[in-house]
Amino acid sequence: MIKVGSQAPDCTLDSQPGTFSLSQFQRQKHVMLVCYPLDRMST
Repeated sequence: MIKVGSQAPDCTLDSQPGTFSLSQFQRQKHVMLVCYPLDRMST
């Protein structure tokens, strides 16, 4: 578990708009990473 306020490890995300890396946002004051593991389920 990563503690609040600590630096997160760099990770890469492949998505439809392109590939994003957490390190791309390191100069931002706040970054929120949200995952939706069940987002691909049809209803």
